[in-house]
Amino acid sequence: MSSLEIHTLLKRPTVWILLALFLGSVATMTVPMETDLLGRVMNPAKKLAVPWRTFEAAEVSSGVTIPAHSHVIFHLPLNIKRITRKVLLGRDGDKIKYWGYCFPEDYDPKNPVHTAGFPGKLFLSEAERARREAERLSKFPKYSIYRPPTAKELRAIESGSNSMIRHQVEIFYGGMTCYIMTDQPLPLGTDTDNDFLNSYLEGDRRTDPFNADTDGDGVPDGTEVQAGFDPLRRDSDNDGLIDGIEDKNRNGRIDKGESDPRKRDSDADGLCDGYCRIIKGGRICSEFTTTKDCIPGIKVQWRGEDKNLNGLVDESETSPISPDTDGDGITDEQEYFNCLLAKKTDC
Repeated sequence: MSSLEIHTLLKRPTVWILLALFLGSVATMTVPMETDLLGRVMNPAKKLAVPWRTFEAAEVSSGVTIPAHSHVIFHLPLNIKRITRKVLLGRDGDKIKYWGYCFPEDYDPKNPVHTAGFPGKLFLSEAERARREAERLSKFPKYSIYRPPTAKELRAIESGSNSMIRHQVEIFYGGMTCYIMTDQPLPLGTDTDNDFLNSYLEGDRRTDPFNADTDGDGVPDGTEVQAGFDPLRRDSDNDGLIDGIEDKNRNGRIDKGESDPRKRDSDADGLCDGYCRIIKGGRICSEFTTTKDCIPGIKVQWRGEDKNLNGLVDESETSPISPDTDGDGITDEQEYFNCLLAKKTDC
């Protein structure tokens, strides 16, 4: 059966009833259906009141929010070649507990399976997997080389209720139909420009969903958001160096040899990483429409470590990732002031 046929069948009331009956039969296996946010057991009447929601392919394309504590079915647009779970669901799986499964291509809602388990492959967030593992381990004593598990205990561990709950799906494809439940709202969307930021988050961050690098700094929008950079500014920390120069390999991490695009002064030596304008004592009148609280003719200083903003430590420059570039025991900032006192022209 094709995904289009599954999509059509899921619109029929009788199919929803069959699906509801199936989910009810496995509800005891899932914490979101059994407890509230505080972990309190929900009574049967409250479980039956859990709402249902369906998101069509067009809604997923534009980006939607999956509500918490709801049965949610979503259809992925056919034009999706592939998308990772983390991007599809907003990259918050390490903090938000959610679980779900995707129906197989040949699944027939009119004749659901009668065996134990789910009618498709499972996916669980990192937080949900960690919770289930902690719960599983809490049921058994702590083992060590001095107290190994017995054969009976090993069989009990392997046959435990959590043994059938395993993460199986990490890559999603166009045309898939999936079920999900989450304990917090989740941003669901596609990734047209392959920048690791889904369509919901693109709208939320006001980035361009058809441009992988909205601000043109060399770092993909999704990587910037994940790392805490500003995807709308080429120079997030306003130190004169664009983010793609500071994060040389554009991976969103501060690796060896890189300055921090989130900090004007990565090595905290008093000099900004690039080349910054320093104004002391007030505001420049020429830059404001009113002259209130400004100082006429105030002098502006320019100083920093990478004066030509090329990401290299050239002659007469200091390193933005070392507070004492030459290792002589004098900080780079003090070296700068010593240069001024010596009345040199290239400080």
